[in-house]
Amino acid sequence: MRVQVDIGRVSCCLLERISPMRDNEKVRAYNRAYWKKNIERIRARRKAYYAVHPDSWWERNLKRQYGMSTFDFQRYLERQHYACARCHRPFVGSTPNIDHDHDTGLVRGLLCRPCNTKVHKTAEIQMTADYLAATSL
Repeated sequence: MRVQVDIGRVSCCLLERISPMRDNEKVRAYNRAYWKKNIERIRARRKAYYAVHPDSWWERNLKRQYGMSTFDFQRYLERQHYACARCHRPFVGSTPNIDHDHDTGLVRGLLCRPCNTKVHKTAEIQMTADYLAATSL
């Protein structure tokens, strides 16, 4: 890798061509072109990685979306006695849905899929009622 020094700034040739600090659109265009050119190789590499590390996607998703680790998830399961927080049916053969507040991002508990859907629909009904009350003439 060739390094250039320019008035105290050190950068490699690649960074000079597509520096994220200078032009994000160029970086996005480069990434899209790279993806299109190497899509099969990237997918094969990901598939091989996740075959060896099946839980890594789940762990990363938990941390990114909800800010919790697998240990935190396990504590929620234990605290709820491995059952839905709403209907108290045990989670048998299914992964619980993580119920969270969309405004604050805080996790409220673990729900089965039917209860998670009902909570979401109830929230929509409440939002509609609030809207109609606020805009009534």
